[in-house]
Amino acid sequence: MNNGSYFKMRFPKNNIYIIACAIAPVVGAMSALFSYLIGEQTTAIFSSAVLFFLISLIIMQKTVQAFNLRQLTIPGFFYITYLIMIFFPSFFIAAGKPSPYRYAYLFSVSSVLLTVPLGIWAASILFSFNRKKITTFYSKPIEGKGPTYSTRIIYIVLFFGALILVFLYIREVKTIPLLVALKNPGSYMKIVQLREAAFKLLDSPLIYPYAWLRTLIFPLLIILSLGYYFLVRRRIWLIFFILSLIIGVSYAALSMAKMPVASVFLIVALFIYIYKSGRISKKFIVLAPSLILGFPFLAFILSYYGSGLGSFSAIRAIIRRLFQVQAQVLYHYFEVFPDQVGYLYGKSIGRLADLMGWEYFNTANYIFRHIFPRGVETGQSNTAFIGNLHADFGIVGVILGGLITGFLMQTIQIFILRKKKTVLSLAIYAFMIYAFWLLNITALPGILLSYGVILAFILFWLILNFENFLNKAAERVTLEKNKGETQKTRMLPKKH
Repeated sequence: MNNGSYFKMRFPKNNIYIIACAIAPVVGAMSALFSYLIGEQTTAIFSSAVLFFLISLIIMQKTVQAFNLRQLTIPGFFYITYLIMIFFPSFFIAAGKPSPYRYAYLFSVSSVLLTVPLGIWAASILFSFNRKKITTFYSKPIEGKGPTYSTRIIYIVLFFGALILVFLYIREVKTIPLLVALKNPGSYMKIVQLREAAFKLLDSPLIYPYAWLRTLIFPLLIILSLGYYFLVRRRIWLIFFILSLIIGVSYAALSMAKMPVASVFLIVALFIYIYKSGRISKKFIVLAPSLILGFPFLAFILSYYGSGLGSFSAIRAIIRRLFQVQAQVLYHYFEVFPDQVGYLYGKSIGRLADLMGWEYFNTANYIFRHIFPRGVETGQSNTAFIGNLHADFGIVGVILGGLITGFLMQTIQIFILRKKKTVLSLAIYAFMIYAFWLLNITALPGILLSYGVILAFILFWLILNFENFLNKAAERVTLEKNKGETQKTRMLPKKH
């Protein structure tokens, strides 16, 4: 499909247009009702939000088939989860809030539905990419007969390097929050304080490697070994899978933070889904969410044991965390900035602040103390990526940041899908789907650095090119050896 025909619209043949046309009259009626009940300015915001939503539906379906649940994509997974976690809840959160903050909040939340898809569209046009290539990627078989020599070397190095880091981490932390929680269930405040000390407040030069270990290295070790076992059915890869899963999940659970363990199982589930080309069983649909949400449920029970808060409270807390809290916290970023603090102009980005010699401003901590004045002093209230963009650069930052984010995630997707379909490329793809989903709960620089998107690309490149490096090195050694033997032959005295 050439760029000229990229966006040919055939309305009768595409359900997305039928949906859009069906929603339009409803939007008109609701806008009139809003105008009568709560005023014209709120109606304008609401109407803009719905318009952005309808436009985004069309762009996302045409570029990445966002609603094709058998062919999940990096932008598509982000888009669907953003609608569920941020966009739809935001209107309930904004109800009854003061006007100036409400308008900026709702407009920024809605703008993402336009800016991110436009960024995706721009990348698709620039790199001559269309949605048929997604179908091609999912439908073609996995290439290769098994892991190459270089892949096995790098895997073993990463595995034993990870074990060394786990040992160093346990030595530094000394008091493990998970063990305290198991011995003293119900001691919520003590567990919270130990959790803060075990990671956020840990004064260590290895803090980034420790973070990458639970967000990237162990998940990659787990899904690579699982993928190679699926491919070659050798016991050694099953053993590596079981070992890396047990050690990786245990390490992620040590601090008693709920997210790391859930993330490991989410990445594994995404990898299996992609490996199976979206053809998953009903058992998988039930088992995957149970594993993903299992540790958060257990952590809640251990923290509040004996307080009267039981299983129902744990389930309600998890649901609220997924479908309300992020949008609620995001609102406070618009309430605080710029009225209380002023815009930060990049000071919330730790590495940039260090580079420029600025004093780092921890927005997540400031917002936490704003919401919970009597809470733990080191608490953090992270939220969707537009929260930090607004805190730094206002509405302009939200709009430009949305365009850049959409362009970046689609560029990464295009890069991966154009590589050979191997266990490695599927593993990186699964990780990237997860990483960009994190934009619903953290800032863009956070996923690039702390969560390891940049490091993942370095590892991807290293594994892809290490085989060529070894082959070229072997060729050089052979060439030098042959050259030396030729010279020795020439130096021998000739027989007459």
